Amino acid sequence: MRLIGVAVPVPGLGLLTYAVPDGVAVPPKGARVAVPLGTRRVVGVVAGTQAEPPSDPAKIRPLTDVIDTQSFLPPVVAGVIEILRGNVPGAVTLFGMAVTIVGVAIVNHPK
Repeated sequence: MRLIGVAVPVPGLGLLTYAVPDGVAVPPKGARVAVPLGTRRVVGVVAGTQAEPPSDPAKIRPLTDVIDTQSFLPPVVAGVIEILRGNVPGAVTLFGMAVTIVGVAIVNHPK
């Protein structure tokens, strides 16, 4: 099973682990993906392409869609998030929220 870490725009949640379905390429760090979260579907950003499985593997859900096949973020931003992820509590949540806001703005107001 291929697992990825996804930052979602929900306060209080850290990096969440999702499975990449068979036949789907593992999205790169910084790519946007649609994932199930409770009873809804949200857009998050891949923050890790090799995630550790949670203590209860039954909780692993597959991502529902890969929105970007390349990083939506410049590589330097993805690198900064990687550093902050382990050192600044809440950084992953803020990252997910910021990317969602920017992503919605780009989709709603393309050039």
